[in-house]
Amino acid sequence: MLQDYSLHGSVLSETRHFLLAAEAADWPSAEPDRNELVEPAGLQTCRVFNAQGEVLTQTDASGNSQLSTHNLAGQLHSTDLILNGSTHARTLVSAIRYNAFNQ
Repeated sequence: MLQDYSLHGSVLSETRHFLLAAEAADWPSAEPDRNELVEPAGLQTCRVFNAQGEVLTQTDASGNSQLSTHNLAGQLHSTDLILNGSTHARTLVSAIRYNAFNQ
């Protein structure tokens, strides 16, 4: 379920509900009946964007935060991870280089 949007239309927060059973669901027509097939609480993900609409921070349902930096061209430069309960950022990728075709 998408809950919040930015001025650019980017999703700021969303809650995902997983199926209670492992097999594929036979979804009922009535929407209230569908809620019986999924877990009630759901898992929320929140995002923070900059003025260009690039993701700066994404926090998952476990409280882990992924921090992204971008270069002047708006391309991803690095991504760090701060695990829930920690103050230390772990670098996942850094110094990303792009060619003339933005690859």
